[in-house]
Amino acid sequence: MSEEKEETGRGPTPRAAYARAMRAEEKAQKALEELSEIKSALNDLINALKSSHNVLTVPPTPIQAQSLRPGSMIHNVIAEDDEGVTEEIICPTCGTREVRKIPTKIQIREKEVIPDNYIPAPRSISEALQLLESLRLPDGRTVFESDKFWEKLNEIAQKYRPQKGKR
Repeated sequence: MSEEKEETGRGPTPRAAYARAMRAEEKAQKALEELSEIKSALNDLINALKSSHNVLTVPPTPIQAQSLRPGSMIHNVIAEDDEGVTEEIICPTCGTREVRKIPTKIQIREKEVIPDNYIPAPRSISEALQLLESLRLPDGRTVFESDKFWEKLNEIAQKYRPQKGKR
C-alpha cells in the first residue's frame, strides 16, 4: 500500500505500477480457474442430462378436443388477481400454447343522489293538483286554505287571461 502512495504528480511510481500489475494478474488467474471449474460442472450436467434424456423431455400431454368447433381454442385460467386474469390458450389442432393476461374492466356505477326535500316536477295538471294538496303550511293548513295562494292565483289569471276587445 505504501508503494501506491508514493505517486508523483505525473503518475504512479514503477514499484506501485508493478505491484498493481501483479495483483491484476493474480485476479485474472483466479477468474480463469473459476471459469474452468464452471465449464467442467456444465459438462458434467450436460452428460447427466444426455443419459436421462427420456425422463426430462416428456412431451406435454395431448389435449382432447371434445365438442369444439373448428378454430375455437381451449382457455385454461391459471391465476386471478386485482389486475386481471392470466390464462393459457391452447390450440386443440396443433397444441400450440400461449399465456396471456386479460386486464379486468372495473365498472363504477354511481348511485343517484336525491336531496332530502326533493319533489319531482309534476308532468300534468292532475299531478300538480295532487302536489298542491299534499303540501302543508307551517301552521298545518293546506295551500288551498291560504288567502295568499288565492291572491297570487288571481294575479296570474289577470296576467294571462285573454282580454275582451283586443285581438
